[in-house]
Amino acid sequence: MLSTSALAENWVEISTSTDKTIKQYLDVDSIDRNLGSVEMHRLLDYPPNQARAIDGKAYSSQRSHLEFDCAARSMRQMTVTWFTQPIGKGESLKAEVDTDWRIDSFDEFTLPLWRIACEGLKLSR
Repeated sequence: MLSTSALAENWVEISTSTDKTIKQYLDVDSIDRNLGSVEMHRLLDYPPNQARAIDGKAYSSQRSHLEFDCAARSMRQMTVTWFTQPIGKGESLKAEVDTDWRIDSFDEFTLPLWRIACEGLKLSR
């Protein structure tokens, strides 16, 4: 059985897309460092006026469990789940497992996470 603290989510906004529409959050309580590998949960929150759908159903947020291998400059999205409501609330529409490592292919969303995971960038609250 999971403890209450294991279920707690402490989402902190860490970036916004260049077009200022998508917000990215990190669950700071989910950061788990282990010998150069860092796991964390992130959430992408989409604007309500932009239609996005998966399997024909509209979603407002996407939650991912990510792992970074700092020495190899690589990352993988271990799981991703889409939700009907912002901040990972509402109905869970679909969940996928993706364990493929991507080497040195960081974008506007994954680069800030890389810096927190592997360069020790501190979060400001």
